[in-house]
Amino acid sequence: MMVSNVTAVPVRALAMSWDALARQQTSADGQGGSSPLRVFLDCDTRFAEWMRSEVDFVAFVGSREDADVCVRATSVSEQGDSRHYDARFIGAGRFELIEASAHLQLEAPETLHRSLM
Repeated sequence: MMVSNVTAVPVRALAMSWDALARQQTSADGQGGSSPLRVFLDCDTRFAEWMRSEVDFVAFVGSREDADVCVRATSVSEQGDSRHYDARFIGAGRFELIEASAHLQLEAPETLHRSLM
């Protein structure tokens, strides 16, 4: 079980907002029901693992061409067991020209595990 870090809230909130927009647009287009946001991750393994575990309401895709949004996360610094990222949500296809960004701090998985014991 991964523990959410308070600094992760802005990234999760951005993902939720984009997902809601994608679902509303799908419903408005008369496609019956709604489909989740399709996300392509352009980041290191640590950030990708965090996104896949914490943002489980979107559909992760393997190519930019299939995505509604590309999440590009860049590690900007490290302090002890934590790594700081700048995460940019870059719209594609129907969301082209829409962008948002947030800052995120991730603790090392071993640190989270030790703190739960």
